Amino acid sequence: MTVNSATGGYLQPLPPPAPGPLEGQALFEFFQQFFVNLTGLPGTLFFPRWQAEPPNLPAFGTDWAAFGITKRGTSTFAYVRHVPGVNGPTPVSGYNEYQRHEELDILVSFYGPDADTYAALVRDGVQITQNLEVLQLNSMGLIETLDLLTVPELVKERWLYRVDLTVRIRRLIVRQYAILDVVTSGVVINNEQYLTTIPVVTGPASAAGAVIEGQDSVSASAT
Repeated sequence: MTVNSATGGYLQPLPPPAPGPLEGQALFEFFQQFFVNLTGLPGTLFFPRWQAEPPNLPAFGTDWAAFGITKRGTSTFAYVRHVPGVNGPTPVSGYNEYQRHEELDILVSFYGPDADTYAALVRDGVQITQNLEVLQLNSMGLIETLDLLTVPELVKERWLYRVDLTVRIRRLIVRQYAILDVVTSGVVINNEQYLTTIPVVTGPASAAGAVIEGQDSVSASAT
């Protein structure tokens, strides 16, 4: 049984085809392809960091790179709105749409004799509008790129040239939850002299709430 606002209990986001952000392996594959296309390095030499089974290091003198998300900052408050249901041949139930912005700090490390060159290709390439189209199609956008940092590593008693670049990306998180429309409600109006109970029936496409203006106090309970 599907859990929704009528059944009670904890709600999880609606599954596909409802929208949801890229997460996990899919997110890493997206950014790997993005950086590969900006630099021209082959995908076999652009590694996600912190793999369970780390790959062998390329031969000394080979240009390669590794990347990983080091920070995921979020906006303080989320935005939630109710989307009413729609009647018709293929009716759609109402739901709540949750939105929040998330900021990703992506550390990209370039290794090899041309590490500076490839790091600069990413830094400069993300300033080109056409290169950012794929981000926009996935509800993302560039915030900034930080300075290039030279941080050579000592590997097997040889210095491996390395240049780090942090790329900051903002993305929109959208999830849908099964918060159904209010179909009926009972409204009690208290004008300090007497109580009046007014049954209110709303259609399935109505918003889940109403405002009655004036000096009288109003209370409502959804059923």
